[in-house]
Amino acid sequence: MINSKILNKEIIEDFFSFTDKLIIKIDENSKILDHNEAFSKINKQFSFLDELITITHQKKFKETLKQLNDETNITHTKTNFSLNKDDVNDIPITYNLIIHKNEDNTYTIVAEEAPALSHNDAKEYLAMINNFTFTSRELAKTKQKLQRKNSDLALLTKELQELNTNLEEKVRESIEELRKKDEILFKQTKDAAMGEMIDAIAHQWKNPLGVINLINQQIQIQCLLHDEIKKEDILKSIEKSEQQIKHLVETLEEFRTFFRPKTEKQKVSIITLINSVKVLMKDDLIKYNIEISTDGEVENKIKIIPNEFKHVLINLISNSKDAFVDNNVKKREINISAKTEENYITLKVCDNAGGIPESILDKVFISNFTTKENKGTGVGLYMTKQIIEKLEGKIEVFNTKTGACFKVYLKK
Repeated sequence: MINSKILNKEIIEDFFSFTDKLIIKIDENSKILDHNEAFSKINKQFSFLDELITITHQKKFKETLKQLNDETNITHTKTNFSLNKDDVNDIPITYNLIIHKNEDNTYTIVAEEAPALSHNDAKEYLAMINNFTFTSRELAKTKQKLQRKNSDLALLTKELQELNTNLEEKVRESIEELRKKDEILFKQTKDAAMGEMIDAIAHQWKNPLGVINLINQQIQIQCLLHDEIKKEDILKSIEKSEQQIKHLVETLEEFRTFFRPKTEKQKVSIITLINSVKVLMKDDLIKYNIEISTDGEVENKIKIIPNEFKHVLINLISNSKDAFVDNNVKKREINISAKTEENYITLKVCDNAGGIPESILDKVFISNFTTKENKGTGVGLYMTKQIIEKLEGKIEVFNTKTGACFKVYLKK
């Protein structure tokens, strides 16, 4: 083993005659300036020493050279020499180096092959290599699995994105389809209501027209029986006719307003809406002997689309009317009340028709749901709910001791 502490210039020069050690002299750039015969045996091709050193040791070798100076001009280190770096089967050899910096800034290097591993060290070294190889293979397998999983994940992500895109499109299409269906249902409901209202107009005009006709007949009879007709009698007949005509005009105006397609919201008192609906439904109310009473804060104004909200009241009253008939109720009463509750004005329409079966109470607002068989379409209460929700309100239904009660919540 070389001892760097006892190395001096003379001993270094004598080393060139050694046959068991490599002696090399290089300049600052690692160019080989001189060497002994032993070095000639292992190097036939390289002009620079760092070409012989393995890549992993080159940086350390250069840094070691730079650390030497006039005060510290000798050091020792280890490096690997590789005779054929391009050959994958080439095994580098480890050398112990003594490096001396000469006065002319050249370097003299004494290289001695490091002792081989002991049997136990070799076994340990091989075990480490085997373990490293096994670990590397496992890591490679894991990497492949991860790559496959990432590929599968990317595929699933792409499919999920496509599904989301398709789902969003289907949701938009469904919403648009439902909107169109609601428009059709609303139009059908309004058309049905229009037919009923036209029928109601005919009924409500029948009596006034009959009275006017009777007045005209009385005047004709008086003309036939008498040569002269008193002025007072004529004025009375005209007054009676005007009263009937006024009633016809008021009724016509009420129906005309109901069918006028206004969509802007207006502030209207609840009692005004109720009275208007009572005019529109006068014929049915008389025919089915239904009495409507009001109480509470019915003078309060609510911001609604008048014609649409009249549909709400008509649907609720019509629903009570059908229940009265189905249950054969004799004394038929509907009470409409209003009250302020926190941020809402509430409107209750309650009857004494016996109530709604508990089994279907939560289904009455579902489209096309009806218990009236051939008499009902299942649209009225559904449209009622749609109109109220469009006004940012809500509606609920519950039973009382005597009948059903619909409660409407409208924002102040």
